[in-house]
Amino acid sequence: MNRFIQIIDEVSPTTFTVLVHFQGEPLMNPNIFEMIGYASSRRMISEMATNAMLIDEEVSKQLINSGLKKIVITIDSPIEREFGFYRRGGKLGGVIEGIKHIQQARRDKNSRYPLVVVELLALKGNVDQIKEFVGLCKKLNVDGIRVKTAHLLNLDDAENKVPMGTKYSRYKVANDGSIALKGNGSSSCSAPWFKLSVTHDGWVVPCCFDKSSTFIMGTIITQTIREIWFSHHYNNFRRRLIRNRNELPVCSSCPQGRTPLDFHIG
Repeated sequence: MNRFIQIIDEVSPTTFTVLVHFQGEPLMNPNIFEMIGYASSRRMISEMATNAMLIDEEVSKQLINSGLKKIVITIDSPIEREFGFYRRGGKLGGVIEGIKHIQQARRDKNSRYPLVVVELLALKGNVDQIKEFVGLCKKLNVDGIRVKTAHLLNLDDAENKVPMGTKYSRYKVANDGSIALKGNGSSSCSAPWFKLSVTHDGWVVPCCFDKSSTFIMGTIITQTIREIWFSHHYNNFRRRLIRNRNELPVCSSCPQGRTPLDFHIG
């Protein structure tokens, strides 16, 4: 927690937003409410993405009191009997109750925040449920509704995983029959110039698409964010990205700047 405070103190003069999630469930972090609260105290906007399985009345109150500005909750099927197929051990009813707890806590606090955005990760098995998903979200009166396209680390069997042939897929069947990303492979990406991601063990990577920490820019354990951000190593990565993103394994398979990542539908 002390290192988090130091980092927020360092970046708050030039940073607007902090996302308190990356490859995991943020509500499992015992310091999460304190972290959000400190970022809020430094006038930073905080956002969280969660599966909402841990949200109860008390957690909702702490989220509102912490100053969280937006929470993104995933419902990968609006049908109870199918929900557990995508979220093992999860219950759709529990997620709905979590949303209602947050909304009640906002009313009790007379606050607009956090905004509640609900998303569906579009897969081959649930893309035909989008209309029902939207109906559920409107019934819950959430602040935003979106469908997120799925990112695959391995394209084997992609046609059985994502809804190929629809706008809700980042992938297409190429002329040679292979599976490929939609869009222009030489398109630009601005991510390394305005954001970075920090893993649970302190490694700094260029963005959230580097899920396996392929390109480590530094570590917050021994370096300041400024040292990492302006380092020769980071700037060399940026130059390589400008020259040809397809030379970089993570960037060549990344949809950023090539095809829509999500669709706001309400």
